[in-house]
Amino acid sequence: MSVNLITRTATPTAKGVLALKFSCKGNAAKRCTSDVFIDLNGTQVASKKIRLVPGKQTIVPFKMNARIFKLLLLKKKLRINVGYTYSNGLSVSEVKADDKRVSLVAPKNVNTTVTAPKRK
Repeated sequence: MSVNLITRTATPTAKGVLALKFSCKGNAAKRCTSDVFIDLNGTQVASKKIRLVPGKQTIVPFKMNARIFKLLLLKKKLRINVGYTYSNGLSVSEVKADDKRVSLVAPKNVNTTVTAPKRK
């Protein structure tokens, strides 16, 4: 069994939901199970355990960390790291890991007004 991240560029929704496309290959198990951890320079963007059907591509939604989403709105583009682990389907103790970079592009028409902290 193997899991692969297909997405290379993504635009989250206006509510900070990031959709990433994964594929699963193999016939040793009925499903591919993967733990996904998304980060920006070590700061968690999102994480989730996912289940995929072999032979199919699946779009998986992730709710982004609010601080990182606001940073994306300000900077317009960010490069995040998507790390994921998965079993080969034959042995639970044999886990493989992979990570790939994904470019994020800020969604358009989102209110990006940032208020400065009040001074005393």
